[in-house]
Amino acid sequence: MHSPLLVGSALKERRSSVSADEYGLQLSQEHSLRLPDKEPVHGKLLGEALDSTTATYKITLMKTIIAHVRGGGGAFLSFDSILRGMIETIWIPVARFRLTLGHSDQLARFLDSVPEDIRLYGTFQTALSHLDMGRAAQDTILRYPLAVFLTPWFKAASVQHKKSVRPGSEAIRAADSGIYLPYDIEANGLRLDSAFIDYVAGNMALLEGWTDMCLVDYLQRRNPNVPAIPMKLRELDRPSLAIQRRFWKQAMQHVPRACFYTGRPLDPEKFHLDHFIPRRFVAHDRIWNLVPSLPEINLSKGVGVPDANLIPAMARVHFDAIVAVRQHSPEKWAHELREEYLDDLGVSPEVLAENASFAAAMSDTLQPLLNLARKRFPDWRGHPTLPHAVALR
Repeated sequence: MHSPLLVGSALKERRSSVSADEYGLQLSQEHSLRLPDKEPVHGKLLGEALDSTTATYKITLMKTIIAHVRGGGGAFLSFDSILRGMIETIWIPVARFRLTLGHSDQLARFLDSVPEDIRLYGTFQTALSHLDMGRAAQDTILRYPLAVFLTPWFKAASVQHKKSVRPGSEAIRAADSGIYLPYDIEANGLRLDSAFIDYVAGNMALLEGWTDMCLVDYLQRRNPNVPAIPMKLRELDRPSLAIQRRFWKQAMQHVPRACFYTGRPLDPEKFHLDHFIPRRFVAHDRIWNLVPSLPEINLSKGVGVPDANLIPAMARVHFDAIVAVRQHSPEKWAHELREEYLDDLGVSPEVLAENASFAAAMSDTLQPLLNLARKRFPDWRGHPTLPHAVALR
């Protein structure tokens, strides 16, 4: 895990170093993110390498280099491995969480050939057989970022250099340029400088946090209406939902024990809690987005987005559960989950005791999130064996 203080500081400093092209601001060079120096590697120049990002290429390139060093790779990093590493870096944000990289970034287009079920539920390993990462693809993606990444070093030395290199037919070498470079571009890949490898290995946590925040910054600007983007670079941890299950088990002692989606009876020891709005979108387990369901219904729904007509029913079952738990288990109610309703719905305690006001607050919260989630995840209209269940709620 990266230190929140370290990562937060890196993001704060990087945001002060964005280019005029990105935000229309004119900022001085002194505000650039300053990574530590270790001769001959200048942290300032490495920090500048990820400024002015109009695509994810340079960020994913750096993350691929970091992963290569972390895995004990040698000095040579092939173009095949680079392209694979860059695509793997965006696999979770794009395939799992449906984030967009923007129209100018072509990395996400590689995933178009991967079947939908693999993108949503499979692994990157299972997707590999569907990806074309041959020389033509390498030429499309790698031609510019490999050379442009080196711009800060050439600029600092006042040396002109190529801004593009066709993989397999052109090269850039430190020996030919007469300056220090973190890597040479050879016929079939990159030759990492030994000092640069040591630098990456010695600053691994810092560089991982820095590149994470560069990627988060990039994704946030292109997905401004999507919540919790910092949590969407990797798979979400599997929730225990122990507190939430206790809440609903307590409520079921006083309200009908029924699956929210079908109305069928629930076993209070074996029911599932379903995220009404997909967890892949909201990235949390807050109580107001959870409903009890039959296990097979929850599993079939997956990341599907339910019908908005269910929002009033959602409000009703939550209101009934709140009343039951508050009356019969006031300590649990006050200390575990009450604040989630108050804070997230933006209501006063009085609203939790007034059915119509609570329903309005739930609708105001759920409807816009449902609309946004539907733009990224598939619709769900019920279990295949229960085609009319949802409509009947």
